[in-house]
Amino acid sequence: MESILKIALPKRWAKLLFGAGAVIALGLYFAFDPSMAGFFPPCPVKKFTGLECPGCGSQRALHALLHLHFADAFRFNPLAFTAILFLVYDRLAGKGPLRHPHAPWIVLVIVILYWMLRNVSFYPF
Repeated sequence: MESILKIALPKRWAKLLFGAGAVIALGLYFAFDPSMAGFFPPCPVKKFTGLECPGCGSQRALHALLHLHFADAFRFNPLAFTAILFLVYDRLAGKGPLRHPHAPWIVLVIVILYWMLRNVSFYPF
């Protein structure tokens, strides 16, 4: 698929289209509250199993973060809130913990642990 995109679009056009899509998506998340608007997709894991996945609440967290409501963003999904901050730092600084060779495995372990802990029924989870 990537080779098709390389042939069909020059790299600068692909970056421009990706950037425009990201701006549009962020604009939608800024303008509309995902808990109120009906056109944002629901979580299929929660819909079919009743369990919360690691991403549950991330749309509401992004909406809150775009409105600078940091406490609400953290309350909706602490993992998404932290991941967004890491991604922004990594992108702006050009370095960071996400560029470590073992980062994918560490992130995978954190996501799996978070998924398990957020579905247990004792405080603080």
